[in-house]
Amino acid sequence: MSRQSFADFLTAVAVDPVLLERYDRFSLAQLTFHAKNAGYQFDQADIEAVVGALEITTILEKDRQEVDGNAVIWREMWGVRHLAYLATRVRTRFTDEEFAALVAGLEGAAA
Repeated sequence: MSRQSFADFLTAVAVDPVLLERYDRFSLAQLTFHAKNAGYQFDQADIEAVVGALEITTILEKDRQEVDGNAVIWREMWGVRHLAYLATRVRTRFTDEEFAALVAGLEGAAA
């Protein structure tokens, strides 16, 4: 499985509202199943690694806040499905270069 593959998937749904709408209603099991059928190779551990790194980096570097229950990022997810929150409110805060570097660091740590 691949953290890079999930990163590619997240970028794809972030720039394609139709694709986001298709996947946003799925449970985690459904999402990984249908994404695999579309050529993406990731599992729950890959998702957790990328999402965790994105959220922590957003809090510490983008928002310059403490990692606690008061971080602004947590209010961004209220009333939004989790995939939409990640694609439209977190992923979009990173340039392609920043996101690629973050994911490359995760791939190196997993090796």
